Amino acid sequence: TVTTVDLAVVKSVTPTAPSVGDIVTYTIQVTNNGPSNATGVVVTDALPAGLTYVSNNSASTGTTYAPATGEWAVGDLAIGVSRQLEIQARVNAGTAGTQITNTATLTDVDQTDRDPTNNSDDAVIGVDGLDLEVVKSVNNAIPQEGDTITYSIRVRNLGAANGTGITVTDDLNGITGITYVSHTAPGGTSYNPATGLWTVGILNANQSLTLTVVATVDAGAAALTQPIVNNAAVSAVDQTDINPDNDDDDAAIDVLPLDLAVTKVVDNNTPVPGEQIIYTITVINNGPADATGVVISDALDANLSFISATPIGVY
Repeated sequence: TVTTVDLAVVKSVTPTAPSVGDIVTYTIQVTNNGPSNATGVVVTDALPAGLTYVSNNSASTGTTYAPATGEWAVGDLAIGVSRQLEIQARVNAGTAGTQITNTATLTDVDQTDRDPTNNSDDAVIGVDGLDLEVVKSVNNAIPQEGDTITYSIRVRNLGAANGTGITVTDDLNGITGITYVSHTAPGGTSYNPATGLWTVGILNANQSLTLTVVATVDAGAAALTQPIVNNAAVSAVDQTDINPDNDDDDAAIDVLPLDLAVTKVVDNNTPVPGEQIIYTITVINNGPADATGVVISDALDANLSFISATPIGVY
């Protein structure tokens, strides 16, 4: 007669979303569902890469656990009896943003296990990490030449882990059409306009900082290919960023062009010598930008003598 047992392995972990350096506790339970007593029971739970063994409570349960091999020697297990083992492990550096699966499996029993489908179970942790987000905006997206514009660059730590060694690059020097004027950096940080490097340093979980950079729109910018795009991006961080897709952002401007139209008419185009004629010169700004410093030249022919002018402006 073949003696059979039904050993069921169940495994859980807490916390399920630790940070690097945290200690997690795995709980492994093995239960004998019968119909016979079990002997020589061994469950194996070898810690996977990314975890470092800290301790276990096997001594208090009358069993033994060998961290080097992961073997938990349960021994005898009567019908309806359960044994539990707790293993504590530390989450290693370099695992931020990863999932770590740890499996416990029945590896030995003297009797025949009639239901091998419940002989193993796993527990998964998702290691929290750093998630830096860069958001960039400009206060005037349709400026004119000569206008002053202000870029705002916000870096925020959306992750559960603190960040160190953080730098963000926003270099205006390589952008044709705008010229750096000034900046305001948050306390404890610095911005170098010569390199575009914003040294943020430390950014704790859920913390955000904002840099503002003021620039002028250069003469001739309207004739450039539009839009004029300025990018800010995370350029360094000590930790692994679990979501690099939001590490940079753009702010674009479309510099408004001018369309000045000049028309000139004369009230009499067949005058006789000595007769007075009136020229009317009209300049119209068809936009879309406002115009400043507009000068129109109208030099009279040598056969004409100036009498007077009624300009809006100075002639």
